Amino acid sequence: MVYLLPISLDPYRWLISYRKPATLSSTEGELYASFATDGNFKTIYTEDPGTNYSATLLESTPTLQIDLEMSVPVFRIHIKGIEYNGFDPGQTYLTVRVGDNPTVGSTENPQCGSTMSVNKWQRMTCGKKGRYVNVIRAVPNSGSQFKLVEVAVLKKPLGD
Repeated sequence: MVYLLPISLDPYRWLISYRKPATLSSTEGELYASFATDGNFKTIYTEDPGTNYSATLLESTPTLQIDLEMSVPVFRIHIKGIEYNGFDPGQTYLTVRVGDNPTVGSTENPQCGSTMSVNKWQRMTCGKKGRYVNVIRAVPNSGSQFKLVEVAVLKKPLGD
């Protein structure tokens, strides 16, 4: 007897950012940009070594860029920020831009949705096409730091 499993059981089927190259505008220690695209959605904030989230140094406009490696339609973006001591002001006023300009933090690529704040999970529908996804702090602040667990970029599911 042969059992066929539906393809939709693959949790990464629509996730186009999974293990794609990522770049931070700066990096705190070993909290690399690649942790934002590793598919680990369960990370919680701890001071322990080995905690897998991405973090920048303190800077005015921290940025995370994901290279999707080809220009593709982006349907939705989910961002999970760090949860600790309530809400982290470093995760406020974020914009997401998608386009083909390769400059990290480029404001030339079109913006998806409106400016948002991220604590736990936040999602936005995008509807733009591009190779590069930039998550940028929209309001410069001299003491800002990104601490992002995951940035999940999804393509549109068939039949939607």
